[in-house]
Amino acid sequence: MDDLLGEFLTETAEGLAELDLELVRLEQNPNDPDLIGSIFRIVHTIKGTCGFLDLPRLETLTHAAENVLGKFRDRELEVTPQAVTVILQTLDQIKAILASLEENEREPAGDDGELIGRLDALAAGETVPMTAGLAGADLRDSGGEVDADGLASRFFERLLGEAELAPMLAGNIAEVEKRLFRNYMAEALAGRVPAFEFPVPDGFDEAQFDSFVTLLDETIREMGITERVIDQVLHAVEEVREGHLPAPPSVEARPKPAAVPAPAGPVVPAP
Repeated sequence: MDDLLGEFLTETAEGLAELDLELVRLEQNPNDPDLIGSIFRIVHTIKGTCGFLDLPRLETLTHAAENVLGKFRDRELEVTPQAVTVILQTLDQIKAILASLEENEREPAGDDGELIGRLDALAAGETVPMTAGLAGADLRDSGGEVDADGLASRFFERLLGEAELAPMLAGNIAEVEKRLFRNYMAEALAGRVPAFEFPVPDGFDEAQFDSFVTLLDETIREMGITERVIDQVLHAVEEVREGHLPAPPSVEARPKPAAVPAPAGPVVPAP
């Protein structure tokens, strides 16, 4: 593989992993100018490099996404859950094209017209209806016999059916977390170590985390995933647990018991 292309693929994968996380933060803080600016710069950099490497399909798609993000940055367009979902679908398509590019060292044939039309409509301030499925369904990496989209749908269907976990996935958070999970599993199923942390919804306590892990373990085993991937995923989840849950207080930090006064001895009369 050409060195420039290899470097582009590596750096773009890192940028897209960062974008996944920043788009989740954008959902929670839609008016954060620094966050919007960071997201815009990542996409702008990818688009510019595509032009240098003569990747017209990627360049056209990232250009359409850049237009929407530029409107977010300039406060000409409101950041809505629908708009973020379309951007996430665009990232899915970009990743699918990159996966084919890495395998074949050339862009795959395909038509992104429908997705670009949705991005252009967003940039024009029009309402874009939500659609089912991922934009990159025709190019997605299924990881062999197991489909990452089907796995994500099955897992989140079960998560949302759990009374103790469903409240942590209220509103559009479930859709965003589902896409992050799908992207992580697509990488793992393809035999790669994802460049980003396993996505776990914020706010879980110890009991909720245990329920999440149990449900995940049951679901991926039911889907017929290999033991190697299961071990990799569960290990990644436990690493996240260490960072998400508060550590027990250290010995020094624990309150010390109050000192018990010594019993008074017999009074000795003065000589």
